[in-house]
Amino acid sequence: MKVLLRFDPTKEDLEVMKTQWPSEIETIEMGPGGIADLGESVKDIVAIVGSMKGANLELIKAAENLRVIHTLGHGVDAILKGENRAELIKRGIAVGRTNPAGISISEFTLMNMIAISRRLISIHNSLVNDGDWSEKLKADRSTGCIGGELNDSTLGLIGYGNIAQQIAHRARAFNMNVGALIRRPRTIPELDFQETDLKKFLAKSDYVVIMAPLTSLTRNLINAESISWMKDGAYLLNMSRGPIIDEGAVHAALKSGKLSGVALDVFEVEEKGGKMKGYPSQYDFSGLNIVFTPHLCGATKESRVRALTIVGANLKRLVSGEPLKNLVDLHNDEY
Repeated sequence: MKVLLRFDPTKEDLEVMKTQWPSEIETIEMGPGGIADLGESVKDIVAIVGSMKGANLELIKAAENLRVIHTLGHGVDAILKGENRAELIKRGIAVGRTNPAGISISEFTLMNMIAISRRLISIHNSLVNDGDWSEKLKADRSTGCIGGELNDSTLGLIGYGNIAQQIAHRARAFNMNVGALIRRPRTIPELDFQETDLKKFLAKSDYVVIMAPLTSLTRNLINAESISWMKDGAYLLNMSRGPIIDEGAVHAALKSGKLSGVALDVFEVEEKGGKMKGYPSQYDFSGLNIVFTPHLCGATKESRVRALTIVGANLKRLVSGEPLKNLVDLHNDEY
């Protein structure tokens, strides 16, 4: 049973795979020549494991015996784009995800909320580079923003899946009020509020954290108009997918002071594919209260071990003919 790896396993990854993946499988990798390097063995591939960008339509069609594509993360939008979804449905190919990073992403998000609230990056740079002890900032602490404390402020989560629930749990330790924007009303007793209307939701939130998948409904959800519905001096964090926000509108809102701070772990440019390098936005955010990170909010040793272990369990089910778990409903856009 051949499993194509669409990631470069480290020595530590291989140790986990050795103990957690079934011995019956044979792992193969794709060389620099792409599908051509696989030769006839491409027809024998039953599973593809790795990045969600690692299974394009050409590879899916070539792998005649493919039964499952399994990501090591949460997102699946790249797998389902274009003609891919129809091909997968037609052939009954399952898509699995590991959802391993709820803990790491939630911790990372709270870290960034504090960092942008307290202007951590700019204060650090001013002190280290210029010897500036921020006397003016301390003197003017009463002006220009909603405050610097998470305590008693309102966190609004766009989406309320596994990761958002982890963020909500940790936000309560900071005595935050927590609400969510959801597609359909349902009983969520741990939330202080829930909204299906974006305008009403944004008007209530001091901190807006995007934790929704990229779909036709969420693309460009945060734009110039929706930012105008936010509180003056609110904070925005995107830990999900870059195209959910309009970076130009966010840039303008930061410059005008409409937004007090922003944290971006994902960017519009990622949608283009290929190896990411260079400055991540077409807009110059230098000098503004923003934290850029290179799509690594979920990247911890612990989340990697969880991901590989979950994949291993599904591969064991595949070998034994048992039903797979953690599968995406390919007919549902709310993945």
